[in-house]
Amino acid sequence: SKYFYPKYIFVSSKKDYLLTKKKWINSQVLRLHSWDGSQFIKFKKKNSIRKKKVATYLSAFSLKSSSDSAHYNTKRLENSFKVLKSINTFFNNLEKNFSFKINIAKHPREEDNFDSPIYKNKKRFASKYLTTKLVYESKLVITTMSTAISFAALFSKPILFIITNEHYKNISLIKYTNYISNYFKSDLINIDSEKDFKINLNLSNYTLRKYKSFKKDYLINEKFKNISNGQLLIKLLK
Repeated sequence: SKYFYPKYIFVSSKKDYLLTKKKWINSQVLRLHSWDGSQFIKFKKKNSIRKKKVATYLSAFSLKSSSDSAHYNTKRLENSFKVLKSINTFFNNLEKNFSFKINIAKHPREEDNFDSPIYKNKKRFASKYLTTKLVYESKLVITTMSTAISFAALFSKPILFIITNEHYKNISLIKYTNYISNYFKSDLINIDSEKDFKINLNLSNYTLRKYKSFKKDYLINEKFKNISNGQLLIKLLK
């Protein structure tokens, strides 16, 4: 039978590039940056960051938005309101006892729903479109799980992974969050059961090394580390 090979194949990770190049010998395999990596390159860093203690929460979902599991034709297992209520209590604690200002990087599918417990506090800034800037200006990044942790690695920010009792209905999420937090040696706490916790704003040498390798292997094509994907495509496809 006759095979039709694509002229170009685009990948972002180093591993995929090597495997795909070996498999698709009749196609031109090009390694781009990840979306977050390209956004990081385009981002114009300021000379100084505000000294205020800012923590950015990478929102995983909201009260009404569909979950990632919807793509697999399954329902969300957790009760969203219970999760967000626990998170709001945790934020109140950070604001009152740790003097943090909380910003929220909203999930792209998140609706504008101010009935959500975490938005009852009108002092919390929230945006879908400023994740890069919010993480850059933060002292701490908080999440249960989000691909936007890439920005924490890119800007060398500590990550605090949080789960609630309600999350234990979703065993795969718990396992994945445990795996990633352990991979980076980042703190992970159950905010419903662990009340006597500390906030660590320092990064160990191990975590910094993991950030560096994660950036190199999955986020940035080091060969073109100073140009974004748009510029890179123009360069590669000339």
